[in-house]
Amino acid sequence: MAENGLSVDEDDLDLPARSRSHDGASPVALVELENKLAERTRLHENTERELSKAVLRTRELEDQVDQLSKQLERARSTKPSSEEPSGDSEARAEEAERKLEDTERVYKARMQTMEEDYQLAVHYVK
Repeated sequence: MAENGLSVDEDDLDLPARSRSHDGASPVALVELENKLAERTRLHENTERELSKAVLRTRELEDQVDQLSKQLERARSTKPSSEEPSGDSEARAEEAERKLEDTERVYKARMQTMEEDYQLAVHYVK
């Protein structure tokens, strides 16, 4: 089972063995195992939903970073007619740079959160 990515607690293995040694499968042990399975299934489903949301949010943030990068490149490549950049263009370029930096920072933080959520999901699935 371990080679397929599944792990079983020793308590889970001992519980049915102990109940079989008396007179067949114990209803209490069966209920306990069913409850554990239901709880783990619920946790797995919740984690999968959270992971899907995080992946979607990551894609949205990647799109936003791309848009801001393009906007910044356009702002940098557009030169005013005079030799010196106008104060308004410069302010817009600086604002775009700040937005890009903020978005990248948020994106990296969300990526870290998504990675942690993924690791947690893997832990619960095992």
